[in-house]
Amino acid sequence: MNKFPVLAMHHAIMKASHAWILSSGSIDDITDPMRNISGGGTVHGNPLFLSSGRGELHGILAFSIIADLFKKHYSSNAPVWMICDNQGVTSKCNDMSITSLWSHRSPNIDLYIMQWRITLQHKISHAWIKGHSDKAPWESIPDLKAQGLNREEIYNVWCDKLAKQYWASSDEPEQELDPTSGELGCLFFIPRSSQNYWIPNRRHI
Repeated sequence: MNKFPVLAMHHAIMKASHAWILSSGSIDDITDPMRNISGGGTVHGNPLFLSSGRGELHGILAFSIIADLFKKHYSSNAPVWMICDNQGVTSKCNDMSITSLWSHRSPNIDLYIMQWRITLQHKISHAWIKGHSDKAPWESIPDLKAQGLNREEIYNVWCDKLAKQYWASSDEPEQELDPTSGELGCLFFIPRSSQNYWIPNRRHI
């Protein structure tokens, strides 16, 4: 995988969980644990302000960390494509711009900044795909192929399946947070600056 382009697919269930797959891009690799790396988990943040976009960003950030470690370990410069079904997230990841402290008002800016910093030195592109292309019940890859889904669509619905599995297996308790509490806040930094700021009580937490 260190010599060829790498495909990443991630998906999120609103206010619940996310999942991702790192693979060579071959459909047959999805079910082969020796040919892909996958993971997932719950979506963290103030329950009042969670969104599908924050879930997608959790998947993107998790994969970005894995991709960074993978590329550094194998000294790989292979290009990476990250694919998700949220157009807004995809667009912002492709055109990330943090130029002033005012940027902290953008939703989910904490995750965007972390993802941007991690992938800054890598050849990573983000692409959008229409989600939930499976129109009938399925159990296997051949079932999805029979529905006429292409490679990216199959990866997408498979990630959806993984995200649901992570949520079903999670024993993390529901959080009840007061949005006016002084405990809510974000550690924000401006790139190329040594200054850090604590911004309390913002909606993107």
